[in-house]
Amino acid sequence: MKLLAFAAFAAFLVLGAAAAEVKEESVIDALKKLGATKYLEIIDAANATAVLAEQPASKTTVFAPSNKAVDAYLKENQMGTDDLKRRQALADRIVGYTIVADGDKDIVSEVKPGETKFLPTYNPGWAITAKRGKDGKLTLIDAGGDDATVDDKKSKNGLVFLVDELLLPGNIFERWNDYRFDVLLPNMTVVKQQQFDTVKALFQRSGLDRSKSKDLTFFAPNDEAFKAAGIDAACAAKMTPGEAEAIIRYHTVKGYQPIPNIKAGEPMETMLKVKDAPSHLKLDYVVNKTDAGAVGTAYVIDEAGNKAEVLAPNWFAGTMTVHAINKVLSRKGAEVPSACKAAGPVPAKADKAAKPAKAEKPAKGNRRLQQYIGAGTASIIAMNNAKGAIQNAVDDANPAATFAATSAGQLNARATAFPTTRTFLYSGMYNQYGLSSSGYY
Repeated sequence: MKLLAFAAFAAFLVLGAAAAEVKEESVIDALKKLGATKYLEIIDAANATAVLAEQPASKTTVFAPSNKAVDAYLKENQMGTDDLKRRQALADRIVGYTIVADGDKDIVSEVKPGETKFLPTYNPGWAITAKRGKDGKLTLIDAGGDDATVDDKKSKNGLVFLVDELLLPGNIFERWNDYRFDVLLPNMTVVKQQQFDTVKALFQRSGLDRSKSKDLTFFAPNDEAFKAAGIDAACAAKMTPGEAEAIIRYHTVKGYQPIPNIKAGEPMETMLKVKDAPSHLKLDYVVNKTDAGAVGTAYVIDEAGNKAEVLAPNWFAGTMTVHAINKVLSRKGAEVPSACKAAGPVPAKADKAAKPAKAEKPAKGNRRLQQYIGAGTASIIAMNNAKGAIQNAVDDANPAATFAATSAGQLNARATAFPTTRTFLYSGMYNQYGLSSSGYY
């Protein structure tokens, strides 16, 4: 009898140990069960598979696009899955935006009928708007204003939800030639930003189509930059197609060129040739190290010696990489198109070109530079290890991610962020909303 009792107790211990070793279902497991295979490929392209395989589905809120939703996005932008895989920075932005920060509780169920909530994401600065109708139906609205319906009672596994739309942050433009986005202000007000009406007019007047925008990098002056050069949307619409196309081509270089992958001081051949002669741009970097981490600023230098600051690096429009800049670039001796001369052009003064500086060497592994947010965010991402791991996976080596993955103040000095400036994000809103124009997002 004693022997039988001992055997039973031993069996109980074995079963108990086995039960203890059973892992809770992960985000990756949940996505597989939901059939979100295309989203899993994007996660893999972002190098986030291993991390999300360790995050429990019951404590990680994810809005996973269905295969149909991913296919629709790729078709709209004339892309294939391989195009995403070659652009880890783009995949990172998508994955980061579809995971809710502080989403370790059922934040979706907290949205009551008739209520609207803004859900912060791991693509910092960009929130998802969650609205529940009086009928209980849940709608999610992304930074471009597109909405997705969610059956939060059925199409889910843990806190992983399957949605019928690929939700996109403001730093992924919905259209290849129209750079509008919604921005969430600190006072929880959503405001539409349209800083590229002149760029849109130039694209339309040039006659360029989407097929000619594939695998390019575009340095996009905002409307304030064009205004300073005596150009606006109205006169852009009156240019000859050749004049409009020449402006776009001089601001465009071939290939996927995220910052700071472009080498400082190395000539980049633009898409513009004059009498078969190529034209060039150069990039320069300035890195300022602070207690919170290193913050870098990139500058584009044209052939006339003008230096434009990159206000918002590494944004995307389909396969086109977009860097927003604060000055119009020009060749030596180039003139403002005749259609704009009547507007009284303000010639841009040539800046004294800074001596090209070498970009900081990217860190290895999970601390690669993907430069999405500024060091100032480190103070608001004081996370636990799980959240820090997710942030690292989707936003590798910015200071905030490194800060979260280690302990307070143990920042990898080689991690440099090239963030979007508040000057760009909150343009035209300072007086109305009492915002500061300094700092980053």
